[in-house]
Amino acid sequence: MHSRNSLIGKTMMYERTIHNTIESLDKLKERMLSRFSHELRTPVTSIVGYAEALLSEPALPSETRQQFIEIIKEEGDRLANLVNELMELFALERGTIKLKMTENDVISVMDFAIKSMLSAAEKKSLTITPFYDQAAIVAMFDKERMFEAFLHLISNAVKFSPQSGNVVITARLDNTNIEIMVSDNGKGIPVQDVPLVFRGFYRVQRPGEEIRGAGMGLAIAKHLIELHGGSIRVVTTEHEGSIFVLRFPLNHDKPNDLKNTTGGTIAR
Repeated sequence: MHSRNSLIGKTMMYERTIHNTIESLDKLKERMLSRFSHELRTPVTSIVGYAEALLSEPALPSETRQQFIEIIKEEGDRLANLVNELMELFALERGTIKLKMTENDVISVMDFAIKSMLSAAEKKSLTITPFYDQAAIVAMFDKERMFEAFLHLISNAVKFSPQSGNVVITARLDNTNIEIMVSDNGKGIPVQDVPLVFRGFYRVQRPGEEIRGAGMGLAIAKHLIELHGGSIRVVTTEHEGSIFVLRFPLNHDKPNDLKNTTGGTIAR
């Protein structure tokens, strides 16, 4: 009788676990669809609207036509970027991304990522200030993927920094690891949201603020850093700003205390 009751108890516990898991997945899917559909709607509406204007008003001044065409191109690029990020996040979560490990300079890759964000920073009168403890740090990593991770982190800092704010980036060697910090002087992250910031499609909600993005950038960055045997965390204080700290080994071929927690593969 005791064993039967124990079996029934375990069965009920498994059923509750399965129910909770399904419920969590449903909420994740709902959040993903809501966020992604919202982000798709804006560029699609813009593209359709300006395209209709061009078609219905053939006598538009050439300057106005050119302006409309540029807007359509910009929104089309934004749409393509959203789809590409979605496909990449899914590939990272499935573990199908393959790294191309070569010897590269971390500082050069970071400087290129900073330059790529200068236009966005200038629109908010932001400064991006790098501090490096040496002119070059040579390591083994996938140059394209690491650039992408850096870009997502800098983009996030620029996005959540106030007008005329400052983004500070530091890079240094710590024994056999590289440590990079990307900090901003924005509003910081509420304590309850900190464990969720690296989840796909999650974004901190602030009443009265409309910030573009589907919430995939930090999730992609985390996957890419972990795929290199590294780790990433955030230190934040509300109303003061956030610091994203990432670490990865100089040579991922060598044993390291930083574990690869993704299912991707590394090409040699």
